[in-house]
Amino acid sequence: MIVAGHDGVLRWYIDRRRLGFLYREVVAVRLSSGSVFQPDLACYRAERRSAIRHDHVEGAPDLVVEVLSPRTAGRDTGPKFAAYERHGVIEYWVLDPQTLGHRCYRRDGDELVEYAAGAVKIESIAVPGFFVLREWLDPERTPSITESLALIEA
Repeated sequence: MIVAGHDGVLRWYIDRRRLGFLYREVVAVRLSSGSVFQPDLACYRAERRSAIRHDHVEGAPDLVVEVLSPRTAGRDTGPKFAAYERHGVIEYWVLDPQTLGHRCYRRDGDELVEYAAGAVKIESIAVPGFFVLREWLDPERTPSITESLALIEA
C-alpha cells in the first residue's frame, strides 16, 4: 500500500478527487534555507500549488510519510520529525515495515501528537476521507489498489 513504494492507493485517491499533489522521495521539500528533505511521500493540498517549483516544493507538506530503514530510522524519528513539526506539517506517518510498529502523528496546536496507536483503521485529516487499514501496511498482506479503493470509497 504505502510501505516499500506501494503508494498507489493514496495517489489514486488524491488524483481521483483532485485533492492535491503527491510526491515521492525524488522531490526536495524546502522548509527553510537550512532544512531541505526528501521524504518518502509528501502530499500537498491542491490550493498550495503555488509552493511547487521546478526543482523543489516550498514549505512543509500537509502529510509526510516516512518508511523506516535501519539507515534512516534515527533521522526520520529525530531531526526530520522535529523540523516538520516546527514548520507546520499537519500529519507525519512513520511506517516500520520490519516490526509493523507504525506510528501516526497529527497536529495539535504547535506540536504533533500520536494518534491511532494500535487502531485497525488510520484516518487522515490532511487528505480528507482517506484512510488505511493497519493490515494494508504489512508488506506481506498488501491488497490491490482496486480492493483498497473499493473499501475507501464505500
